[in-house]
Amino acid sequence: MVPQGALPLPLRHLVPPGTVAQVLAPLLVAPLFVAEVVSGLRPALSPSETLNLLALRHADPHWFDTALPLGLALA
Repeated sequence: MVPQGALPLPLRHLVPPGTVAQVLAPLLVAPLFVAEVVSGLRPALSPSETLNLLALRHADPHWFDTALPLGLALA
C-alpha cells in the first residue's frame, strides 16, 4: 500500500516501464526518482522529498531495493 500522504514524484529523464496505475505511481516511481538524484540528473533532495522517499521505501522495501539498481543502470 502507498503511504497516506505520499506525493507523486515527477521524473525528469527516466520513464517508468509500461503504464503505471495512478494509485501506485508514487511507490513504483520512487526508485527511479532516487536514481535520477544519485546520477546527477536532478538536484539534491529537499527535506520533504527525503521524508516522502523514506515513507515510500518503508512501504515496500523489497520493490525499492530491487528496482533502484535497475534505475541506476538506466540513468
